[in-house]
Amino acid sequence: MLKSGAQVDCKIVAQNVESYVVERFGELRVVEKNQVASLKLREQVKVDETADQVLLKSGVVFSGRLVDEKMGRFFVIEMNGLRYVAWVATVRRVYKAGQRHFPLP
Repeated sequence: MLKSGAQVDCKIVAQNVESYVVERFGELRVVEKNQVASLKLREQVKVDETADQVLLKSGVVFSGRLVDEKMGRFFVIEMNGLRYVAWVATVRRVYKAGQRHFPLP
């Protein structure tokens, strides 16, 4: 349950120091931990706490392994054997092994 009172039915697939990465309707999104009032787990799932994440300004998140980056230009993250490029202009935050990755321009 969120602090706003909304209840969101989703699967937590990863987390970092500031947020949960959730899967809902096949899409990965981020929910900030400070917005969560309580969690109700239906089953114990393995949450990847070491995954890297690229959080886009749109709210979409890529969770996997950072394989390349060009500071000031782009990040490349690999998920399920596929590589995705996120241009810095579209990125809100980057996490490496669950910790905030700096610097972002």
